[in-house]
Amino acid sequence: MTPKADAEIVQWLSVFAAEAARDGNFNGVVFYAQDETVLFHKAYGIADRETGAPNETTTRFNLASASKMFTAVAIGKLVEEGRLSFDDPIGKHLGTDWVSERVGRKILVRHLLNHTSGLGMYWGEKWEAVASRIRTIDDFRMVTSDELAFEPGAKERYSNTGYIVLGAIIEKAAGETYYDYVCRTIFTPCGMGSTGFEPTDRALDGYAVGYFEDRDEGGKLKNNLSLHGARGASAGGGWSTAADLHRFFLAMRDDLVVSAATRAVLWSPKPLTPGYGYGFQVDSGFAGPGWVGHDGGFPGVEAFVSYNPATGHTVVVLSNYYDSALTLMEAFPKEFRKRRDDTPAE
Repeated sequence: MTPKADAEIVQWLSVFAAEAARDGNFNGVVFYAQDETVLFHKAYGIADRETGAPNETTTRFNLASASKMFTAVAIGKLVEEGRLSFDDPIGKHLGTDWVSERVGRKILVRHLLNHTSGLGMYWGEKWEAVASRIRTIDDFRMVTSDELAFEPGAKERYSNTGYIVLGAIIEKAAGETYYDYVCRTIFTPCGMGSTGFEPTDRALDGYAVGYFEDRDEGGKLKNNLSLHGARGASAGGGWSTAADLHRFFLAMRDDLVVSAATRAVLWSPKPLTPGYGYGFQVDSGFAGPGWVGHDGGFPGVEAFVSYNPATGHTVVVLSNYYDSALTLMEAFPKEFRKRRDDTPAE
């Protein structure tokens, strides 16, 4: 990509995002950078409709499943420290209060990382009954099940339960809470001072409240505070800013968190999951071929976080209005590829 091509992308983003925001179709932050150089970073719309606080470039947005990247990197860090292996059966680290002996022998850590464990999702009536009481990884034992939909390693099915189990493994292997470990080994060395796992069930200053149209009530706009658990965890629900997520990818690029070898393992597709590595979408998601990262979605939350190792570009779109970022992220890859393909070879 030449500076001219990047300037064209910036111009396109400026027009597209502004028009979408003006029409009430986008609410959030758009970020675009090439290596350390921030090329575009603007906020649109309202962070909290009760107070009228606007979204700003420093506003923290919920990441939903994009937080899975941090869980995978934490596992990679523990592998490097010799505290576990990708091929460990999960029963080596967890007792029968988490999984039965039979399941503990069958599922390997790597099965959890790329959603081939056979575990499912913990959302449902049981979750709704206890969500407001969940504040720790251990609390999720009230809603998780080790019932298998298929034999581990046989096929792929996206599993939030699997990533909660990874959080429990991190706590056992690290000897500290999941939250403390990812803060100490990822957020702090990356300089991510605005990233963490703050409460998700109440409005906080500087944080974007999520809004969605409730189809059961005729499309009425509602906040999502009653839908979250009390706190995010290893499957999703962390908070961050676009700038912090940019810092994360720069630190990953420079091997400041894990080694290049471990990064390659996390960022490479696996046989059953050609669009997914370990905790990272690879050549897939809305950014498309050549990009790594993770998308996240929940009523009132959209997060699109991607990095292109070949070009050094980072694109982050965070929104607190459900479905408002989707059209931008569907259009972006086409615009990027068009201008990259037009770039003369050096």
